[in-house]
Amino acid sequence: MRNVAIILGVSQYKTLKPLQACKKDALLLKSIVEETGRYGSQVFTILEDEETQGQRAKARIADIFRELKTADEGYDEILFYFSGHGANEGGEFLMLFSDYSDTQVNQTSLKMSELDDMLRSIDPRVCVKIIDACHSGTDYIKNSASVPSGLEASKKSFNACYFMHSSLSSEFSWTGRPYSQFTTAFAESLSTDRPNGTKIRFKDIEDYISDDFSSRVGSKQQTPHFVHQGSLTDVFCDSSEALRKLISEALNHSSSEEPEPSESPLDNDAAGSNPVVALILAESALYRSAQEAHKIMLDVRSAIKNFQFNQTWKHIFECETHDVVLSSFPDHRKLARWLRKREGDFFVGIIDTIETYTTEKPYQRPITGGGTFAMIAGIGGRTTTTEWRKVTEERPIPESFSHTWTPPFHALHLECKPLPEFIGVPPCNLYFTFAVSRTEVALFFAEVRLKETSFDKWSIPPDIEWKVQVWPLNDDVPAQAEKALVDFQDRVLQSLTKK
Repeated sequence: MRNVAIILGVSQYKTLKPLQACKKDALLLKSIVEETGRYGSQVFTILEDEETQGQRAKARIADIFRELKTADEGYDEILFYFSGHGANEGGEFLMLFSDYSDTQVNQTSLKMSELDDMLRSIDPRVCVKIIDACHSGTDYIKNSASVPSGLEASKKSFNACYFMHSSLSSEFSWTGRPYSQFTTAFAESLSTDRPNGTKIRFKDIEDYISDDFSSRVGSKQQTPHFVHQGSLTDVFCDSSEALRKLISEALNHSSSEEPEPSESPLDNDAAGSNPVVALILAESALYRSAQEAHKIMLDVRSAIKNFQFNQTWKHIFECETHDVVLSSFPDHRKLARWLRKREGDFFVGIIDTIETYTTEKPYQRPITGGGTFAMIAGIGGRTTTTEWRKVTEERPIPESFSHTWTPPFHALHLECKPLPEFIGVPPCNLYFTFAVSRTEVALFFAEVRLKETSFDKWSIPPDIEWKVQVWPLNDDVPAQAEKALVDFQDRVLQSLTKK
């Protein structure tokens, strides 16, 4: 059985910030994969600028999998690597190609589910995905349980798998010069001082990367995430002097270069050649003042209030956006409970209500009287007996939250009513609020489609699903709010066409 590696690196983008490290990341991984000798001639790369445009790249990937499916023998391992911009659309992770466009998302990106389908078609014994890109998921709130991650769901489709992602859904991944930090750590994990011939498992690589990032200054901004299934004994390569030399020579070119987050370039003169100073400067660049936070959230409010729905929507609904207070929102206790679990992460205060409840507690009753039980207890030296009594106690329950700073607004209610001729279409609402810190903003959305209770009477369903997105607090936040409105529009229209 054979092993296959597919390596994709995208550095140049037409509408997004160029990421010079990503093509170099892919070239480094290609060199490592070839040096291991485990993949033979089955190493496919998509690196050049003309190759990384959406339609060409997707056609090339499809061609590779068609070629693999025609082979007479099966595959022991397939390794897929991507370095470039990443995004999340409706909870699905996307790898963005060089011509990525918001108006042609499906044509200019590769969905993780699409990649998984192609990988499953080959049915390898071991599937490995290494993704060095920002934002690999979305957090949800529904009742008190979280929706399972797409990564956790997809792993069940493979015999054995190792999924390595460079950061969590709310984080950026850091680039450097010449390589990204995650890919650098991956390479370093193979060059530690081991005897030649030592088997290096995928799990060994994960452990090294986890320890490396947890020990770094400023590492809280990037938390590698791993999902695996199987015996954890699967081997990536054998340790060798040649492999250590290759990695050492590659990384030594960047040893004096300080890393930088792709969204916030460093001031190189201020950082000098001190990597610790560089990391602290980079982290400081992500902090926002109260004035900056106020402006960003004011822009978010404008983005929502001025959002232009498409023509189909305008033919069906008329919409109004209202400034409201949080207490007017349905089921807003769920937000308070979510923030209580992350208490201290955002500039909010949790408002509790006091709940009275009944419980049972032990009570030591003195033993009195002259009965048989009192006589036996006295012989044993006991003077009391344990009884259980019902008692009434109080406990705090998160009810709401308030900001500990003065935001430009508190909450928005988007009310969409169908035009009179669309009598069978239910009204729908979108509720929006937020919480900020120095570096992050949590955007809370709830989409509600009203239920008809009588003629021209509508009510809000009792169980409301709140969705939360945590983003870096920067000028990109208004665009994220707009994107949430686009998703809301598309989901509502899609639900109407399914009737």
